[in-house]
Amino acid sequence: MVAPPIPPARLLQHVDDALLVVGPDLVIRHVANIAAAALSPFVAAGRTLVGARAEDVLGSLFAPLERPGFILLLRGALDPTGNGTAQRTIEGAAPAAVRSAGLTPFYDVTVRRYVDDDGVLLSVSIRDASDRQQLRDALAIARDERDIALAVLRGEPDATWDFLRDALEALGLVQSLQRLPARSADAYRSKLQRIAHELRPVADGAGRLGLTAIVRSALDVIAALERAASRAVPSGDDFLPIAATLDALFRHLVLAARNAELRDDWRRTDTTEEALPDEASSDGGWPASISVRLAECVDKAAEARGCRASLSVSGLELLPARCQRSVEPLLLHVVRNAVTHGIETPGEREAASKAVVGQVGLACRMLPQGGHEIVVSDDGRGLDVADVPFLQDLVMRMGGSVGMSTSRGRYTRLRIQLPPDLSPSA
Repeated sequence: MVAPPIPPARLLQHVDDALLVVGPDLVIRHVANIAAAALSPFVAAGRTLVGARAEDVLGSLFAPLERPGFILLLRGALDPTGNGTAQRTIEGAAPAAVRSAGLTPFYDVTVRRYVDDDGVLLSVSIRDASDRQQLRDALAIARDERDIALAVLRGEPDATWDFLRDALEALGLVQSLQRLPARSADAYRSKLQRIAHELRPVADGAGRLGLTAIVRSALDVIAALERAASRAVPSGDDFLPIAATLDALFRHLVLAARNAELRDDWRRTDTTEEALPDEASSDGGWPASISVRLAECVDKAAEARGCRASLSVSGLELLPARCQRSVEPLLLHVVRNAVTHGIETPGEREAASKAVVGQVGLACRMLPQGGHEIVVSDDGRGLDVADVPFLQDLVMRMGGSVGMSTSRGRYTRLRIQLPPDLSPSA
């Protein structure tokens, strides 16, 4: 009885080095190494890979975006004008759970051209290089962290904070765009292009501040979006690699914010007067400036949504000065969501017997047990609870909690409680 062919994934699970001989038609002619004991069914089958097309057998080992490059590698090695040797590290295929755990496999592929009695042939050597690639990734992350820290330390503080606020606001809008339904290929393509458009200013702003790691992350996301949008029929599956690059961009921005907080803390401790934070909170500068930015955020979200909204703010002066900057991205996120997912268009509000201009309120108060409560309310359509897990995760990371009440077609009210010992870099 002839054993069935061995799946390519199993082949590389059991063999440190896979060496195959491929003809000029890219058909496997010979399997050179069959020494592994785990391949006994493969031996008994008489080398069942022989006669199979290399791109069919080996292409499935690699991540979808890497497969075309692998075929080009083989064809390039057949080019008589080349030097006969080509090498490349290729990302392996892996389920989403494996990728999210940082265990994506990588393979070193070496292709050599040689000539024998059968004509021009290729030897294809494949070796698992996952450990080495993970080390390279760890070193790259450490290098990016160092570069971000140095750029923030050398940068002008106000310009850095202005960039970070705008960049985190852009990412919040991107997260809202991700949730918008796209019921056709053209609508999905338009959504991808809109997200790329929102991220280009992030890359430009980071470039002006010398934040090269953030520039690289933003450009990686934009390139992935443009690749997906260029497909004849883009689909939701195309967003999986984009999500990974978005996560990297978010991590870099958070890291920059933490470094900016540390830098400001160092500068405050270097002053002779410890009253600097109190002065910053008592002069009205921060509450006034964040109120302006919140109003601008509401206006921008309303314009994108095709609706009208007005914002009222109170109590922000109660927040400790040392925590104001860490809370600001949270405030921008919740008021943007109130408009994007709550406030209806003028026609919808008139049909519901509501005022054309939607109302969004943000109020802060001190809690008797310590800490602060921020209440964000709107008179919109009622919030879909599927927006809530992201907000819950964000607030829990700050040591707080979120409560929500909503009524379809009438209102949404979020109560965010923050602890008294909220860290400046939360």
